Amino acid sequence: MKLIRSESVLSRFPVHCLSNRDVELRILKKNAAGEIVIKWAVSYTDTFGPAGRLAYKLDTLIVNRKIEAAGRPVPKLIRIGSLRDIAEELGLGGDTNKLRIAFAQNASAFVMMKVSYRTLEGKRKTLEANFSRYSVIFTGEDLPDGRKADCVYINLNDIYHSVLNEVPWRPQDYDYLKVLTPAAQRFYEIISARFYGMFRRGDTGGVRIPYSEYCSYAAQHRYFDYDQVKKQMYKVHQPHKDSGYIENASFEDAVDEEGRPDWLMTYMPGPKAQNEHDFFTGKAPTLTEIKPVEEPKLVETFEDRLMRELNSRGVDERQARSILDARPSDESIFDQLEYADWRIANSPAETFHNPPGFYISVLKESTPVPDTFDTSRKRRERDEARRKLEAERVRQAQLENEYEDYKRRHVQSYIERELPHDEYEALIAEMKRTYVKQFSNAAEWPTETLREVAINAALMEIAKRVPLITIEEFAAMRERQREAQMVVV
Repeated sequence: MKLIRSESVLSRFPVHCLSNRDVELRILKKNAAGEIVIKWAVSYTDTFGPAGRLAYKLDTLIVNRKIEAAGRPVPKLIRIGSLRDIAEELGLGGDTNKLRIAFAQNASAFVMMKVSYRTLEGKRKTLEANFSRYSVIFTGEDLPDGRKADCVYINLNDIYHSVLNEVPWRPQDYDYLKVLTPAAQRFYEIISARFYGMFRRGDTGGVRIPYSEYCSYAAQHRYFDYDQVKKQMYKVHQPHKDSGYIENASFEDAVDEEGRPDWLMTYMPGPKAQNEHDFFTGKAPTLTEIKPVEEPKLVETFEDRLMRELNSRGVDERQARSILDARPSDESIFDQLEYADWRIANSPAETFHNPPGFYISVLKESTPVPDTFDTSRKRRERDEARRKLEAERVRQAQLENEYEDYKRRHVQSYIERELPHDEYEALIAEMKRTYVKQFSNAAEWPTETLREVAINAALMEIAKRVPLITIEEFAAMRERQREAQMVVV
């Protein structure tokens, strides 16, 4: 299946948290008179927690497709399928426990909203309501009609059911959705609607969206430093640049309503975006083939690494940031964390009642690490030193072999061009006599062996007549040649 259609109103707003950090899913917009025109907030239960990336993929790739397949009018009860089949389709293998939790997270996500939209008939409508979108019924549980469920079903709640039946549905490339990471997929959902409108109006200036607004609708963490913004959005943009969905992305300095740093992001559609619009409007016979998209891999920053290490030890983000603000960015922080790990692991269980608090105190007080404690950094440095030494040995051996080849070639060339054959043979004969005199058993050596030894000795003698560069000069010449090759490439 290439095409999937989903409702075009509620899908504009975030239900799932796609960031590694806590992000509040809350949007509030007022008009010039101070009246609320958009209100959107999502809350979760403590039992199942926020709906995350798997819940997002489950909703957008599985549930939405089943809703579309059911047709209009959309029934309230929709058959989704077996947990095992869904897990395999989402790349979970046989792990259905994660899928159960993701279903529960989606079902328990509670929406509080006020949104205006146009219905299929073109009527303007404002919906202000508090609701969850659907409930989930697992295999063996009771269906509304009293039957036992033979697989997983969802039962659409009244408000969500009504919206699905009265609003336009928008098309998207299902195969493209599947290969995108959650963050890149959310970008596609947000920008594709704007590209579609741009093409319909015949605009050519691209689409523009403030970074702050994008973060709110994409449910991603908002930064206020441009370097962090650029790194964050690079990972979102790159799959779409690689696929040809966006041609260009640019940033323009701005400020938000509170005077905080913001950026106006402008996107120019690429050939894939144009192809999608043409296909959806009947102007193109096929959709562009999609290649697997990989999430760009960036070098982890010191801050990212420290936040990850502290979070894995139970230190919350607020405390972690206070440590970042108070400490210089050096590797001793990680040495101290490892030392604290060792202290906790090698102390009686009752010694540390609050391990996260112990980590915080160690870093804030900059507790010194004993010289005898072998940190992973020391081990890495030793390993690196060994690797460098071994690499230097290999390089030197290779250099010596190349230098010997160089000498042999030049000596052989000298023999062929400058040394008469009878003089060369006379020198070999002289070397034979020298070996016979020097070694008492040389006369008993096989004829071929004695001649080979004599030839080697003759070559060494001839090499003294040949103008050869030293091994140091040879190494410098090789380096110049490599640099020249790199320039050419």
